[in-house]
Amino acid sequence: MARHLSIILHCHIPWVLGEGVWPHGSHWLHEAAADSYLPLIEELSQLDTGGVAVSFTPVLLRQLMDRGWQDDFRAYLVERRDAARADEREFADGGRRSKADLACFWADEYDRRRKLFVQLGGDIVGAFRALAEDGRVEIMTSSATHGILPLLSEKSRRAQVALGVATSKAAFGRAPVGFWLPECAYRPGIEDDLAREGLGYTLLDSGLLRGGVRVEPYGGGKPADVLAGGDGWSPHRFYFFPNGATGFFVRDPATALQVWSRQWGYPGDPAYLEFHKQRDPGGHRYWRVSDHNCDLAYKEPYEPGVAGDVVGRQADHFVAQAMETLGYEPDGVLVAPFDAELFGHWWFEGPRWLGETLRRWAAKPGCRVTTPGRYLAENDPAGWMAPAAGTWGEGGDFRVWDNSGNRWVWEAIREGEERVVRLAEQSQGARAAAAAQELLLLEASDWPFCLFTGQASDYARQRLERHRRRLADLAGTADLSGERLIFEEIDPAWWR
Repeated sequence: MARHLSIILHCHIPWVLGEGVWPHGSHWLHEAAADSYLPLIEELSQLDTGGVAVSFTPVLLRQLMDRGWQDDFRAYLVERRDAARADEREFADGGRRSKADLACFWADEYDRRRKLFVQLGGDIVGAFRALAEDGRVEIMTSSATHGILPLLSEKSRRAQVALGVATSKAAFGRAPVGFWLPECAYRPGIEDDLAREGLGYTLLDSGLLRGGVRVEPYGGGKPADVLAGGDGWSPHRFYFFPNGATGFFVRDPATALQVWSRQWGYPGDPAYLEFHKQRDPGGHRYWRVSDHNCDLAYKEPYEPGVAGDVVGRQADHFVAQAMETLGYEPDGVLVAPFDAELFGHWWFEGPRWLGETLRRWAAKPGCRVTTPGRYLAENDPAGWMAPAAGTWGEGGDFRVWDNSGNRWVWEAIREGEERVVRLAEQSQGARAAAAAQELLLLEASDWPFCLFTGQASDYARQRLERHRRRLADLAGTADLSGERLIFEEIDPAWWR
């Protein structure tokens, strides 16, 4: 009997290559790679046991594998290092020794990342592939462009999932074990889309389990209501969907807030790096959170050593809370899923916290670090369950992505799919593939999310309108000579 901890990281950036540099172009991907993916590779490479599951969207994989982007990213890392060196000289000349030391810290930090990237041959995807071969990482896939599956038609769902599996196979040389449902968005029937592609598990939010029904294996017997908090379910086991082919795990609700919340969780600690305040020129950060309610003008200087001490204490706190949450449930598993970009980019100390937490958990008697696929292979399911529909977004439903303010988006997607279906049925291979690609880019969840939050909403409208227009052109007589096929594995037959 053991207590199991499974941390899952989801990596996704929408297509930004060719969309300018800043703020929503290649700089978006540069920051994620420099601040999150490279530090995570560094940290995960040091693990002695266990590991984490890591999910990649195909749209991110294809960008990370792009040689042109890799060259630009090398230059970006040099630029970040040199900007810190310039700050160091300016601070030293002005007698600000402590600030000069901090600028030196950033210069060394970016130079280390640059050297790691060179050592990897510019191949971040290959580094994760090597971690998977060593057993430190379990590879998952996701929707091709992070499309919200419950809001898409059956054909588009099939394409999003099938391309997710095909691109992952091509990138990592092995079939993905599990599937990350974007935004944990589920409705009954999605499991059949996953089973069709041989996917063994996915992840749901805890609210979907509480609102579901317990069923007998393969649908036999009369379903029984499962009450919230009742004895019929546990968020620390895994279940099979009624189809008996795909399992699902549930996000632990008790520990999620500790990592997600800037207001109440670890990232808001006064000692940690303040994300929102940067120095101009250079863009480096020299301040700590101090008090997350205070004005940026009153932030105190960042002290890396002090922040490092806090990381250890918080890792101990998380381990203790997770152990208490699991209690004495025999062979229970606490599943903790997060967006990978939280670690390092938004929360600078996050990758180190992750490594410390995994090591400290593994060192506890009776505690084991695992991955969903490993746990599923070694343990029996708690039962068969038909979960409710929903997401982990605001309100637990689909309002973030489907609301009265963006119905035009879904109408454009519906019209675009009709065009792709016609091309596929006419066996217009190259044209159908190009149009299908635009449809997938149009279906990205990032754009309705931006419209809902009001952040970069003008940019989101521009991207939506551009993909809509391009799709319409491709369905007509547009010239295909300069068309770039991002997704090499795309198959128009998915829309027939």
